[in-house]
Amino acid sequence: MEKNTNQEEVEVGLVSNNDMEKNDQETVVTGSLEEPADVVRSIKELTLVVDTAVQAWCLITTCIFQ
Repeated sequence: MEKNTNQEEVEVGLVSNNDMEKNDQETVVTGSLEEPADVVRSIKELTLVVDTAVQAWCLITTCIFQ
């Protein structure tokens, strides 16, 4: 009978591990849903930096070649 009790404890442990894996999967899905907003924000910031760099380059080259 002790072996049966041990097996039940192992099964309970497996169930809790499965529950944890489900929670991890939910977290991953939630994270992936938020990522596009981060990507859009990063692209906007990168565009601003590149635009500023291009404007600075144009200003410098205009001053040099006048």
